[in-house]
Amino acid sequence: MSEEFTKYSEMRTMGRTASEAYHAAKADRKGELFALRMLRTVYGLSLPDAKRVAGAMEKMTQPQIPLVGERVYWEGWDTVEGRWIVEATVVDVREGFVFVARHRKFLVPGFQEIPPNDSLARIPESYFSKSLVERLGESEAFLEELAQV
Repeated sequence: MSEEFTKYSEMRTMGRTASEAYHAAKADRKGELFALRMLRTVYGLSLPDAKRVAGAMEKMTQPQIPLVGERVYWEGWDTVEGRWIVEATVVDVREGFVFVARHRKFLVPGFQEIPPNDSLARIPESYFSKSLVERLGESEAFLEELAQV
């Protein structure tokens, strides 16, 4: 593996996700092409999957605006699979709810795709007023607090 990816390879070894490494590469001002090559080399992602990570990262740092045909993302966790992020396509927005289909579920860390069993089909539109990064931070804080009980 190229020396230019050493930092990101170490991140992967430490259990950091592909999204976190992508964000770090962008913060290091390495550029989009470098970040995509890094995802493909270090995390072994296909080009379409690397592009999904890149597109998802941009969406994750801002509140989402659910539009029909666009993808939305939300987080969750359970005692069986651990932490995960779901990607789904908006099929309708009405009466304060976002209706979604074509779910994809990814474990965090590692961005490993797993079957999206029992995924939500309807989510309150207000849920997307916070960015995914903000919600993940709140979720992490909640889990840490819960662990200390």
